[in-house]
Amino acid sequence: MLIFMLKAFTWFSAVVLTMSLLAGSVSAVIRPSQQSLNPRSPLVFSDQALAASARFAGRRVIERAHALFAATRLPSTSSDGAAIEKDLLRELVHWLEASALMRWDSESSYGQIEIAFRRGREIDRAEIFLTEAWAKSESGAWRFPELAVLETERRDEIMRKYFYPSKGSLGQIVFEFIKRQDGQICLLVSEIQPSDGYRLLTKKARRRMNDWRIHALERIAAWAHQKEMPLYAATSADIKTQYPFWKGNVFELASNYVKPFLPHLWKEARVQAIYRNASKLWEGSLVQYRFWEYQVPGLLHRAS
Repeated sequence: MLIFMLKAFTWFSAVVLTMSLLAGSVSAVIRPSQQSLNPRSPLVFSDQALAASARFAGRRVIERAHALFAATRLPSTSSDGAAIEKDLLRELVHWLEASALMRWDSESSYGQIEIAFRRGREIDRAEIFLTEAWAKSESGAWRFPELAVLETERRDEIMRKYFYPSKGSLGQIVFEFIKRQDGQICLLVSEIQPSDGYRLLTKKARRRMNDWRIHALERIAAWAHQKEMPLYAATSADIKTQYPFWKGNVFELASNYVKPFLPHLWKEARVQAIYRNASKLWEGSLVQYRFWEYQVPGLLHRAS
C-alpha cells in the first residue's frame, strides 16, 4: 500500500509540474512585458516559449511575431528588410484607407452593402467595416437589428489588443512581404480573419455579407497592380501548416481560404520563397509554398 501511495504521489507531482511549465511557456508568448503596454511595443518571447508554442500556433507564426515587432522599432532610414517592410505596410494600409468605398448588391432586403478599410491594431493588417452611413440610422441604431452582434468580442484582453479584429468589424486581412526565388519582393495575404461578432451573425446574415472578402481582395490587388508587385495569398493547405489546430475546421478554411478566390482571378501555384527573418533581410533557405496567385496578364512572372 505504501509503495502504491508513493507511485501515485510521484505521478500527480509530475502532472502538476508539466502543466505549470506549459502554462508558463504559453503565457510568456502572449503576455506583454510590464513596460510594453503600448500595442506598438515588442512582446517578450523566450526560446522556451517559442519551442512550446510552435506546436500549437505553427513555428512560422511565432517567428513572424519576432519579425513584426522588430520592424515597428526600426527607423525608416534603416536599410534592412524590417524597415523596408514597415514602409511598404504603412503605404499599403494608408492607400486602402484612402481608397473608395466598396459596394455590392446583396440581392436581399440589405440592398447595396457598403464597406471600407480601416487601419488595423497592428502595422501589418487592415480591418473591414460596414460604413456608418449604410449600417446605422441617424440616431446611431443599427438599421438591421441582427447586425448589432458585430459589436461582440469574446477574446481575452491580450488577444483582442494585439491580434484579433476590432469589435464592429467584419474582419481583418493580415499582410506580409516575401522574397521569391527570382529576387522579386511580393505581397502576401497571409491571413483572412472574420471578427468574433461576424461569426455570431445568423447564417442568413453571413450569406448576405460573405462577399466582403472578395471585394477586399480586389482592392488589395489594385494596390499591387499599381506597384507592379506580384500578389499571393495563403491557401487552406498553407494555413493548416501554420495552425495545425485548424485542420478540422473545414467551414472556416473554405470560407476564408477557398471561396473568396474566384477561379478567373486566382490560381494555385507552388512558390519558392523566403520570409523575412527577425533580424535583417529576407535571408535563409528557399522553401516551397502553395499559394493563391493573382492573375494579371503581363504583370506576374512566376519563378520556375
